[in-house]
Amino acid sequence: MGVLYRTLQELLGDTAWRPRSVCFVSCAPLPALPPSSFFHKMAQQELSYADILNEVRREFAMRYIANQERPLTEVASLLGFSCLSAFSRWFKRQYGCSPSNWRKSQYLQA
Repeated sequence: MGVLYRTLQELLGDTAWRPRSVCFVSCAPLPALPPSSFFHKMAQQELSYADILNEVRREFAMRYIANQERPLTEVASLLGFSCLSAFSRWFKRQYGCSPSNWRKSQYLQA
């Protein structure tokens, strides 16, 4: 599953190219396995595509939000969300507060 993790890191990294969405198909090249076999292997390891995607998103979300100059709409786009509200809902589920409140609290601590 390391290949999927690294591929997602490349897709969500701060690059000029960005897919329209971060779906399983946009993560090619994946191991030389049919998608059904790949998902079966993930299930055997009690992993899901969503779990890996969320792990990578959490990693990059903190890095992107820490940059006060970067608009949250850009952060949402970089992480593969269709809009700021979808990103905000995801962030609140992950961290218990909105991205803007998290950013403010980090700024106040500095």
